[in-house]
Parts: sequence; structure tokens; C-alpha cells
Amino acid sequence: AGHRVHLIDILPKEKLLEDEHPINRATLFYQLQQAGVSLQYGTTPLRIFEKGMTVAFPNGEEKQVFADSIVSCIGFTPRRELYENLKNTEGNWDLYAIGDCVKVENFYHAVQSAFQLARYI
Repeated sequence: AGHRVHLIDILPKEKLLEDEHPINRATLFYQLQQAGVSLQYGTTPLRIFEKGMTVAFPNGEEKQVFADSIVSCIGFTPRRELYENLKNTEGNWDLYAIGDCVKVENFYHAVQSAFQLARYI
């Protein structure tokens, strides 16, 4: 849509998506590069301000990155509240915990757990 995109990750490049298949990983990095996405690895977000954020590079240098929007993707923990509440209510339901309810991973794993459950039931 004509926006400049910066992908900033605290992990070094060799750790980013390390569990993905090497071909998928290489393809994703290539597509990001072709789309003009600026990739900054090993970079720590420090503060968000009105027009962007301040980041720190591994060498200690700090830089302001100006942005109209910031999407934060920080690690999660499984959310099981709804599953537990439904399990403890009266009802003759078959309940299954899948995806992020069991373990927070990536989209591929969530789809695979749903697929495997669908095959089972």
C-alpha cells in the first residue's frame, strides 16, 4: 500500500525462524527483501514516542525509527481460561485444546494442530 516497513527483531538473524524449514525460511526472507522491507536483527526496542520508537543496536548505538504505526509481537503464554471454564461447566460437549491454548507457536503449528484434531474426530 506504499508504506515503508521496518521489521525489527531482538534476535540475531540466525535465530529468527530457526525452527522453520530452510526453504520456507529463505523464501520468506527473500520475499521481504523484494518487497522493500528493512530488516534489522539483534535490535532492542527501548521506547515508543509519538512519532515512532527508539531502538538499540548490539553495538550500543541508539536510533530513532519514525513510524505511523507500530505492531508489537512479543512472546505470549498459552491462554486456557475459556477452555477451562467450558470444561468445568455442565454440558455434554467434546472439548479439545489446540493451537495457542496448548503452546504458543506460529501459524503453521496452529493450523497443523487443528488439522490433526479434525482427522482424529
